Amino acid sequence: MTNDRAHASSDQIDLDLLDLGLIAKAVCSGVYVSGRDLNDLLQQSVRAELSEHRRVEIDLSIENQVTARCGEVSRTAIMTEGQGAILLPVGVAEPIFSPRPVRRPKPSIVPLKELPQAEFETAAKFAFRKAPDTQTAAVAILHKGNLVAEQYGAGAHQDMSLESWSMGKSLAALLLACAVSDGLIGLEDSLGLREWSNPSDPRAAVTVEDALRMSSGLAFSASWAADYDADRDGYPDHGLIYSGALDARALVTSRELRHTPGTFGAYKNSDTLLLMAALEDRLTTAGLDPLTWPYERLLVPLGASSILLETDPYGHALITGYVYGCARDWARLAQIFIDRALADALGVDWACLQTCLTPSPAWAGQYWMSEAPAGFIDSIYGGQVWLNRHAPQDRWPAPDDTAFFLGVGGQYAFMVPSLELIVVRMGHIRGTVDTGAGRGHVPALLEAACDAARTAQ
Repeated sequence: MTNDRAHASSDQIDLDLLDLGLIAKAVCSGVYVSGRDLNDLLQQSVRAELSEHRRVEIDLSIENQVTARCGEVSRTAIMTEGQGAILLPVGVAEPIFSPRPVRRPKPSIVPLKELPQAEFETAAKFAFRKAPDTQTAAVAILHKGNLVAEQYGAGAHQDMSLESWSMGKSLAALLLACAVSDGLIGLEDSLGLREWSNPSDPRAAVTVEDALRMSSGLAFSASWAADYDADRDGYPDHGLIYSGALDARALVTSRELRHTPGTFGAYKNSDTLLLMAALEDRLTTAGLDPLTWPYERLLVPLGASSILLETDPYGHALITGYVYGCARDWARLAQIFIDRALADALGVDWACLQTCLTPSPAWAGQYWMSEAPAGFIDSIYGGQVWLNRHAPQDRWPAPDDTAFFLGVGGQYAFMVPSLELIVVRMGHIRGTVDTGAGRGHVPALLEAACDAARTAQ
């Protein structure tokens, strides 16, 4: 699929090709990154059929390669040494770029202390309710920086890298804060992308902070956004970056402005990809490798050896969704946002992190991707993290200062600064999507963990 296909309307795009691409990539990551059983994957994480319930054949006959096939149509993903599973364009046998190995030593400059506590271990069990089956895979709870509870579902364990989806957006914010600390970039800077170097290009007005706060104003389509028009926009760009095996950077930088930067907030993959593109350019200028820098700069010092950033076939990190990691490591990443000593030890700019935890002005009046209550004028989005401000207690029963990473399929990392608490819940996507389980067990987990933290204060 060429970049030109990315601009086609939904009636021109072969939806079977896109769906097969998602299946091939998910199975490749599940088998080779997570080390999961194929049958478990198909039952818990991958819908192995297409429209009209046509079955998909999964071919694992070639080592480090997965092909999803339905009739005459097929898509292939391959496992690489450094960048994990990569979905290939149709008719292409290998990535367009040269994958790079990544050093992953275990030692951390700030080791994680394990101090199990009964109250928190009891709280963790709330995430494993079986009526309906929520398919929780992992829970990890940190209190005052210590691992006080963890629990795993059938087939999962503490070192298993699991699909994290949009929790990766919050990792992008952490990487940005590292670059700010190193003097490579500033929040008030223009993104400075090479594709927008013409001084008359209105997109040159988009700042780093605009992208951080999901308010670039770019005409990048997402089906739930207020500015999405199915007839005009066709197949949403938001999903095309995952299933199209195209150059994600080329796609996002090809889109024009639809709103004045900083005035319209919308949850779109474009803005996180813009941040990563700006980092790519700054790092390259500084003589650093954008593919290995996240590990060398943050993940290795933290000891987060399970975290894996996968890319498109052109070598651009799809950090918006294709990030794998274990619950412990996601908890440690979340801890950086609320623990200044840890942030300082890792050289992560504290002021940038606090910007992420304050409301995005462009999001004022928007409410959980749905209609806001009458008179609601606050903002529930910060900088690549969601905010709990004024949420109903039956939704997120936690203090107002709570913020969280969020990924589809029930991936959460809650940060509660006032209680020095981190709560991570990771699950298999079909447990929340197919069973209609919703989020009922997650609020129960969060509430119990907050109660345990208050008791332990």
